[in-house]
Amino acid sequence: MLDKVPQNWTTQSGVTKVYLAQASIPQQLKWQRSQMPEILQRYVDLSQTDKDVDMVIWPETAIPTFYRDAVKILAPYLEQLEEQDRTLISGMPSVFNNPSRKNNLGYYNSITILAGGEGSYHKQRLVPFGEYVPLENLLRGTIDFFNLPMSQFSLGPDEQSLLQVKDAAMAPFICYEIAYPELVRDYAVRSNVMLTVSNDAWFGDSIAPQQHLQIARMRALENGRWLIRSTNNGLTAIMRPDGKIDSELPQFDTGALYAEVPLMQGSTPTSNMAISHCRL
Repeated sequence: MLDKVPQNWTTQSGVTKVYLAQASIPQQLKWQRSQMPEILQRYVDLSQTDKDVDMVIWPETAIPTFYRDAVKILAPYLEQLEEQDRTLISGMPSVFNNPSRKNNLGYYNSITILAGGEGSYHKQRLVPFGEYVPLENLLRGTIDFFNLPMSQFSLGPDEQSLLQVKDAAMAPFICYEIAYPELVRDYAVRSNVMLTVSNDAWFGDSIAPQQHLQIARMRALENGRWLIRSTNNGLTAIMRPDGKIDSELPQFDTGALYAEVPLMQGSTPTSNMAISHCRL
């Protein structure tokens, strides 16, 4: 019986070449406005390469400001990327009109294409107290714990588009969204490669970053897709469709990871569940 079970549910349909920057920005400096130019310059410096690259990827909230401010600071680098026919994808906060807020503004935790294309993905699974405060009107301001930086994010909309970079149709996920099998499955079935960005600096030297990586490996296996994982201070890695790690950067190191990532087509029994669900 087992010899009749397919060993590979998906097949390669192309390749994309990626360059992941791991800057290891200390959490206590990340949201200090005075540090922003230095932080962005560190990412730019890490992203310089002579390799043939389709896309440069920076992790969750690597850019600690909004798009309009970031493009002013990054303008020379963005022009360089356009000339090189490269795409820059980065985690960053984004702002939108929200009449229910006192200042009429709402905020998303997002992945955004800043050069070589356009498009954004907004996080749909938020961390309580870290990204939003439950019962905010009652709890906000009572103690410092309820005033963490960037703890006023809103939920991203359902049914968002994939990020398209040349032939790569990327299923994007932010931080612990990768822990939700059904969310990953519903996007992965439409994609040919998966991307997750995270900032695990919150966890220090605990086992949490390792656990987070193991969860990501399971999503790659379930969906038969290569998975690109970009993080602030580890563990930045490339995972194969069988869940094995193809390459990675050491935790807490500053550096960059280059990889030629196959694009996959086809579906697995897990992703077929998403197709069946859509047809109901």
